[in-house]
Amino acid sequence: PGRFERAQAGLDYTAYAPSGTAGLKRTGFQRFACGQGDESINADFGSEATRASRWIGLNESSKPCLDGPDEVGPAATFMVRGAKATVMGACPGGTSTCAASSPALVRRSAYTTVTLPSGGDGLSSTFVEVYSQNLSLAEVKAFVRGLRPVS
Repeated sequence: PGRFERAQAGLDYTAYAPSGTAGLKRTGFQRFACGQGDESINADFGSEATRASRWIGLNESSKPCLDGPDEVGPAATFMVRGAKATVMGACPGGTSTCAASSPALVRRSAYTTVTLPSGGDGLSSTFVEVYSQNLSLAEVKAFVRGLRPVS
């Protein structure tokens, strides 16, 4: 079994694995404790080393674990597996907060969240956070929509 399948063991929420990664290779994978005994999954694809690098950071947990980034505002919503996903894109001018972003600013950086349904077998739903850099809104949507339960 792959890393996501192995990570599912011992979790009470559904682990989701990406079926596509916008052509980026996995560069990191770990389980880490978040709060009181809640284990989270973190996987990285590509690199965020430079402003020109393409990168996806995937976090999964039973409930929100980390604070989202500053300097983002609402850019889009879309449906995936019956749940509403929210895409927050970079703020115009790099301001710390903004009322709205745009698909062009999503390409610079984005933060997408959605709570995906249980994959069955007594598992709970999964809170998913996707951080991205230099990916179009269409690529972000495809990545999130391509997440599949491993169980």
